[in-house]
Amino acid sequence: MSDLDLDNDTIRDFDEMWFHHSSQLITMRNISPKRAAATSLALLRRVFTDDKAFESWLIRKGLPVSVPE
Repeated sequence: MSDLDLDNDTIRDFDEMWFHHSSQLITMRNISPKRAAATSLALLRRVFTDDKAFESWLIRKGLPVSVPE
């Protein structure tokens, strides 16, 4: 397995975490998909703050790496 394969697996993992957590929030909390996605992304940012793979994933998604507090 090459580094590229590992990178793709990491990207897929973040995509899956974001999607599944957002889906759970929609189902359990009955909130809008947009709000669920934002809430889930905020949690991912807290959990993976110093993770370079997460930072790379944010860049590939076109999302800001740092969020003003």
